[in-house]
Amino acid sequence: MKVQGMILKDSKSNYWAVEIPFLCLHTQGKSRKDALDMAQDAVFELIERKSKISTLDLPGTDSFYVSSENSLLLIAAGIKQRKGQSYRAASKKIGSSSPNAVKQYTSGTISPSLDKLEELIQKLENSDTEIVISITSRKKTA
Repeated sequence: MKVQGMILKDSKSNYWAVEIPFLCLHTQGKSRKDALDMAQDAVFELIERKSKISTLDLPGTDSFYVSSENSLLLIAAGIKQRKGQSYRAASKKIGSSSPNAVKQYTSGTISPSLDKLEELIQKLENSDTEIVISITSRKKTA
């Protein structure tokens, strides 16, 4: 799963500001690379170091992507970052009657079906945010 972020240089301070709207995350760095590294580290901490995080810079643009090997952790981070929301409020936002289900999604205890995953993303997605999910099959090794 890839989540889009924005990166802009502040002409007054010469710092690079980073925002990842889906994750309600803001950071900055002294250079573009430094700012992207800071964003990657912030997302890694946000998901409690449970999955590898990488960034994909799009030079010449004000966009980049953050990706995780575990899509559910990024979605859970999006739910957690909604300021002031309890599990009950988050469950109401996504149309679930069970705050416990939301808690289990955010902790990684249970995984939603693909239909539920799509529904969660649609309800949490900011219209300015692009979210890309790729599904790959993994062959089991003997």
